[in-house]
Amino acid sequence: MLNLQPITWSNYKEIIALEIHEHQKTFVDSNERCLVKAYIDWRQHGVKSFEYGIYDSETPVGFVMMEHRSAERSTLNDNEPNYIIWEFMIDKNHQGKGLGRSAIATIVEHLKTNPEGEAKSVVVPCRPSNTVAAKLYASLGFEDTGKRSSNSDDSDIYVQLKF
Repeated sequence: MLNLQPITWSNYKEIIALEIHEHQKTFVDSNERCLVKAYIDWRQHGVKSFEYGIYDSETPVGFVMMEHRSAERSTLNDNEPNYIIWEFMIDKNHQGKGLGRSAIATIVEHLKTNPEGEAKSVVVPCRPSNTVAAKLYASLGFEDTGKRSSNSDDSDIYVQLKF
């Protein structure tokens, strides 16, 4: 059974050791870079993200980095509070086993408990060229918000699942 464990000094090395396939590296940063970005965003901008290792029982299989956006900071869905999954990955040795689907379902159930503040939805940026991720999110009920990260052809599409 999948579970989320906060990143701590006792598990960060096993989480940063997780990797994706080479062809996926244009879609997701390394877990180590994500943790550094989280620290810098917090120090420079006061943005507080929260990161978890995704575990299959006691085995680390993935990583997720999220942020809670209050109504005042939300710009993606009519200024309602939401959660954003900024980074999500399943280790290359554990892909193809249905863990991505189970992990997103586990993450959504966790976010429904409002762990960092009240929200009415979860939003995920997804590149159109990342067809595997786009199909996964669509199959779980995420819908295109119509918002894009930029005007380029492969800019992130923001998909949303309302609670």
